[in-house]
Amino acid sequence: MTETTYQRPLAVGEMIDVFRIERVLGAGGFGITYLATDTTLNCQVALKEYFPQNAWREQHSRVVRTNEGDSTQSFQVGLDRFHKEGQALALFSHPNIVRVRRLLVANNTAYLVMDYEHGETLESYLQRLGRPLTYQEAETIFNPLLDGLRAIHERNLLHLDIKPANIFLRGDGIPVLIDFGGARHLLGQASRMVSFLVASDGYAPNEQYSGHQLQPHTDIYAVGATLYYAITGRVPADSPIRANAVIDGQPDPLLPVSHLVSHGAFPANFLQVLDAALNMRAASRPQSVREFQQRLFAPPQANPAPPPPPISRPQPLPPSGGTNWMPILAGVGGVIALLLVVVVMKMPSAGSNGSSALASPAIPDTSSQTDAAILDLQKQNTLQDAQRQADALKRQAEIEAQQRLAEAQQQADATARQAAIDAQRQAEEAALQAAQDAQRKLEEDNKRAEQTAKDDLVAFFKRYYDALDSSDVSTFESLWDGSASQAPKAIKLLKDRAAKGLRGRGCMINNANLTSLSSSHMRASIYIDATCDRDGNKTDRFRSTFDLEKDGLGQWKLVRQTSN
Repeated sequence: MTETTYQRPLAVGEMIDVFRIERVLGAGGFGITYLATDTTLNCQVALKEYFPQNAWREQHSRVVRTNEGDSTQSFQVGLDRFHKEGQALALFSHPNIVRVRRLLVANNTAYLVMDYEHGETLESYLQRLGRPLTYQEAETIFNPLLDGLRAIHERNLLHLDIKPANIFLRGDGIPVLIDFGGARHLLGQASRMVSFLVASDGYAPNEQYSGHQLQPHTDIYAVGATLYYAITGRVPADSPIRANAVIDGQPDPLLPVSHLVSHGAFPANFLQVLDAALNMRAASRPQSVREFQQRLFAPPQANPAPPPPPISRPQPLPPSGGTNWMPILAGVGGVIALLLVVVVMKMPSAGSNGSSALASPAIPDTSSQTDAAILDLQKQNTLQDAQRQADALKRQAEIEAQQRLAEAQQQADATARQAAIDAQRQAEEAALQAAQDAQRKLEEDNKRAEQTAKDDLVAFFKRYYDALDSSDVSTFESLWDGSASQAPKAIKLLKDRAAKGLRGRGCMINNANLTSLSSSHMRASIYIDATCDRDGNKTDRFRSTFDLEKDGLGQWKLVRQTSN
């Protein structure tokens, strides 16, 4: 692109077919949308011009151009897609889809003529509202909007750029899907370039950045992200950021919607299906708009009464430590009985010659040892339970800290992203305004230069006829260009007349018509019809074409005179 060219919208007043440009409504990655007037029906329309970011337009020209190579190829691919989707969208007549009336081809690009709707975008409405939507408000907007999206999918089309800025609310509150610059056929050759260029941060799923597996669930993710923003006031985390967090084993930075809305403000099934629509795995999302819509706005079901508990035999309560010690005690009792049997078997028998009773050996008391073992086990169990509770509390605290950190980071990212979006929008508006101001100033300068050139021509011919009338050879000679072949003859005739003391014949200009004036205002042609007095009451009429050029000092000089 040279210094003499720059990217700019069409000027106010320019005509595309029968449509007169009034002003710019908006601009995006794929084109510029104008407010235009249909001069045949005297009504306003929205006129969208295919004008991608890699294209440009020369000054004083309406033709859209691109650089050679990849830019030309990508421009042509996008232009062909613009044609096809315009033709497809023209078939729709749905209250929730913007109506496309005509497709025009001109200026090396294409134009979609659409109904001009009065209202505002959902993004503008939410900013003006100053709070998130309630469940009733969300259903009023998104339920009919999903009707329109379902109609689009039934035609094997995907929108691929659903976001708050592309949902228009008419004056009567009816939502309309607009800006199909990224739309593409569901069946057909994939276009990674188109999908990537329209992937809007926060609203596009991860597969849209690669162009793979683009299906209805791709648009469903975008609707879910838009609904998430509408009821929470938070722009969802970008899907590539979410994907990287999952890969790194980190928590998903997108908090479930139930964590961000008041308890009971939305039905449970609504929150569950909204979280499902934002699932990173495409297979885990609703696979059709009808399924998504039915699950999203399904009437709440009454909770069934819990079943009665089963009848069972009462079980003995365990000790306070939480462990059943009955098997242990039974085992200890068995061991004691076995020891007694062994002792009895080893006792000596009484003699035949006079028996003497032997004292039985003392049996050790094991009950106190058993009680001590039980107490030790209880203490160990208590310590283990306390340790487990402490570990659980620690893990819970870490999870909550990570969630708060992720939430704070998400809020900071959203604020930074919104600031960047606002700055970008302001810069684009300023650049657009500067371009319009420059174009307007250029046109005003051209008009002033043209008027000055005309005024100078009027003054020139006043001097020309004054010199003829007064036989002023010096003035007459100064009006001719030195290189003009007719100048010597004309000057000689006037000198001869002056030498004889003759004066002019009182010429009167009947008509003067500027037949041409170069764009540089350096060359002009004028046709003059003049009547001059002759001897007596007779007159002569002269019709001549004068060709003039400006000299190095910017003064008009007569180059050629052709008389009829």
